[in-house]
Amino acid sequence: MTEILRNWILGLAGAAVFCVLCSAVTPDGSVKRVQKMLCGVVMTLALLSPIKGLDMSGYSLNLARCRQQAEEIGATAQEISDSLSRTFIEERCAAYILDKARLLGSEPGEVRVTARWSSEGVWYPAEAEIEAQYDRRLSEKIEEELGITAQNQHWSINEND
Repeated sequence: MTEILRNWILGLAGAAVFCVLCSAVTPDGSVKRVQKMLCGVVMTLALLSPIKGLDMSGYSLNLARCRQQAEEIGATAQEISDSLSRTFIEERCAAYILDKARLLGSEPGEVRVTARWSSEGVWYPAEAEIEAQYDRRLSEKIEEELGITAQNQHWSINEND
């Protein structure tokens, strides 16, 4: 790529030198006007010379590859975004449950929340695993504020044990 750019700049410089020399030796009058027009054409050709080297048959193939790669990158980015959103929701809900438990006077070991994809196209907290003695008040808070039903709350230590 740098070789192409170097050759293009050298071509432009050579054309400019050629035009200056022609202008210096051309007498004034109608010949000078023709010389200026021809130098304009020479400079235009030198400026546009890289275009002639383009492989137009391969251009469409390369464009199609670029589009495919862009779609793949977009899909990967969406997957990463979805994964990060899910992880963020799960971690924030688990932290909320821990904080709420401490406010209610209990000290759970670990809390894990599982998020699921809704039909509306968003992640929502669906299940919670709580390593603690069952606490009705905390269970009700989890259901009211996070929407995780009592059936989807899994307590590792039952009050019946």
